[in-house]
Amino acid sequence: MIRNFVFDVGNVLARWDSPTMSQRLFPKDPEMARFVLEKGFRNPLWFRGDEGVTTMKEIAKEMAEGTDERHQEAMAYAMTHFHEVLIPIEGTLSLLKELKESGYRCYLLSNYCEYFVESIEALGALPYVDGYVYSHKEKVIKPNPEIYRILLKRYGLSGEECIFIDDKPANVQAALDAKFGYGFIYRFDDDALRAYIKENL
Repeated sequence: MIRNFVFDVGNVLARWDSPTMSQRLFPKDPEMARFVLEKGFRNPLWFRGDEGVTTMKEIAKEMAEGTDERHQEAMAYAMTHFHEVLIPIEGTLSLLKELKESGYRCYLLSNYCEYFVESIEALGALPYVDGYVYSHKEKVIKPNPEIYRILLKRYGLSGEECIFIDDKPANVQAALDAKFGYGFIYRFDDDALRAYIKENL
């Protein structure tokens, strides 16, 4: 029986649409939006922010290395303000609110940089969560089962009563490996998620 709900953030509570985010950051400068998209959001360096070994400001410097001051400033802005242009997934955010208001405990577990709290505040999710764990702070990244165990231990949860909701199969499997009782691979199908939950409450 599910008693505790654990949500990922990217592509579960917020759609990761980097072209739209880039355009929203620089609505009057298409060239800069393209620069930030290609050299920033689509740069493998982006994921170093999740690791907790450096900051997004430092990563932005590497991303814009060799460019002029204007592009360097734009990259620094994008890498430290992206949370302001996140695209909410209303279906799962509404579900999160409903579950919390129904008395269930709700948590977040995500691979994320140091702007995690600002991001969930921007999404309006913070009032509806009982706790969270994110990779930058813990220096452990999904699908390492250890990050799931950190959540269980920190909040005194029984894994058998937890469901983990994530868009990546490997991350869901890792939760099951960490003794979560339930896992759901989210594919932007809110009806399927709600049906799975109803079957297992």
